[in-house]
Amino acid sequence: MLIVNCIPFVKTNGPTFGLAFTNTTFPGEFNQSNTVQPLKSAEGCNYHVFNLFMWGDSAAGSISMENGIKRIASIDHTFVNVFWAYSEYCTIVKGE
Repeated sequence: MLIVNCIPFVKTNGPTFGLAFTNTTFPGEFNQSNTVQPLKSAEGCNYHVFNLFMWGDSAAGSISMENGIKRIASIDHTFVNVFWAYSEYCTIVKGE
């Protein structure tokens, strides 16, 4: 267990992590004084296979531009991991 917990690619930025399987949603950026309404929602993801191959785009700026979100209300994240063979990190942007 000590060796597995020391490997950097095993860790997530989220609040929880499962050794064999992870499926979690966790908050990102949020401005409490923000008056922007979450009328639109868009998602962008990065995918990893055996931590050898990676593709995708989970950048909040490009997600909002591609989906016509001009003002961002909140940014959240999801993470799915299955035995280090497959992982998916997504950014969810909400705004107007």
